[in-house]
Amino acid sequence: MYLPAFPDVEASLHAAAGSAQFTLASWFAGLALGQVLQGSLSDRFGRRLPMAAGFAIFAAAMAGGALATSITQLAVLRFVAALGMGGEWALGVALVMESWPEQRRPLLAGLIGAAANVGYCLIAVLGIAFHITQDSWRWVMMVGAAPAALTFFIRLYVPESEAVPTLLAALGLA
Repeated sequence: MYLPAFPDVEASLHAAAGSAQFTLASWFAGLALGQVLQGSLSDRFGRRLPMAAGFAIFAAAMAGGALATSITQLAVLRFVAALGMGGEWALGVALVMESWPEQRRPLLAGLIGAAANVGYCLIAVLGIAFHITQDSWRWVMMVGAAPAALTFFIRLYVPESEAVPTLLAALGLA
């Protein structure tokens, strides 16, 4: 949904043509670093706390992106949002894999991967159906702040993985 809006984002921020691509590059860099950082944090502090923090960071940075006044600000906020989101993928899969019976994990891993790809396709269709303009791209960022509600759900209802105490003990952290 965001990619087709690049020319409108650039026009809205009075940025050079093609400069919005930098926001995509910063997103992918943040995703990679977020996976590494949150994976390490989850090995030390469990899965739930880093996951809740990741959603909160993502939501705050997405809301901040809606207020960006330059392409540089938007790129930095997209990087920070991706730091939060990067761990969500890894930690979500880890929580699910650690809580399902071992014989069902391969099927579940395949379903999770397929669901992600379906999501990418759906968002592309939405991006084509609802053209993002200079006036509306900021709303796309604000919608990204909605997962903040998941932070409370995770903290209240998602149990910690049973594998974490064993992992912490193996790492000498328990």
